Amino acid sequence: MIDEIIDFVSQHQESTASVSVWRRILGFYPEEVNSSVLADLRNGLEKAEPDEVEACYYIIK
Repeated sequence: MIDEIIDFVSQHQESTASVSVWRRILGFYPEEVNSSVLADLRNGLEKAEPDEVEACYYIIK
């Protein structure tokens, strides 16, 4: 699920779903999406509760 979330967010950077995932996991929407910020998102998702990851997954689907 995490890989699919990261793929979606990197491909659809300005979508409402992506903004929701960023804010839900990191608490903000980055001005620029780059590899560093994507790594932060991945780390946040890996540390998040399974229910939170599942919620993000359903947001992007």
